[in-house]
Amino acid sequence: MQVSDPAPAEVLEMDGGPRLSARGRRVLVVVVAVLCVVGVVGWRVDARSRDRDERAVSACRTAALRADARASGLVGYMVHEVDPVLYKIPAGPRRDGIVKLVADAAGRGLPGVRRALALCRATDVAWPHRTLRHRRDSYVDYLVARVRRLEEIAANGHSYYRDQPQLALLRERAFGA
Repeated sequence: MQVSDPAPAEVLEMDGGPRLSARGRRVLVVVVAVLCVVGVVGWRVDARSRDRDERAVSACRTAALRADARASGLVGYMVHEVDPVLYKIPAGPRRDGIVKLVADAAGRGLPGVRRALALCRATDVAWPHRTLRHRRDSYVDYLVARVRRLEEIAANGHSYYRDQPQLALLRERAFGA
């Protein structure tokens, strides 16, 4: 086989094909310009909405942390005070009276946690901001569990001494370490 004559090159001729008319090109430019303006305006509106939502979720978080810290401080202080004598006293009315101090402390912390829960539930987050909605929902979930726990302790101070691993998991999810 000898390669002396290369095969002729194939030439495609352009017939011009379909083209936009001058009016069609103007319409296309206008449509693209309008879409760009709508996109920029939408982006700015969403940025403002996201900023507002971030501030609202941050206020929810702050209220939740403050209420939780106050309730924990009230109950924790009372537990710290009564623990040294609690187990020196035999079961009975005197011991129940000491445990009632823990229950009373939980009752004093409960209104603040309920207010924080109401604030977080009332925090409205726009549907496109899923991460903010998730954060707000995790605060609400934790506060619901915290209210339940404080109600249990307020009703019976002895319930303080039962572990609450689910509450710890919800706290971790809401606030991190």
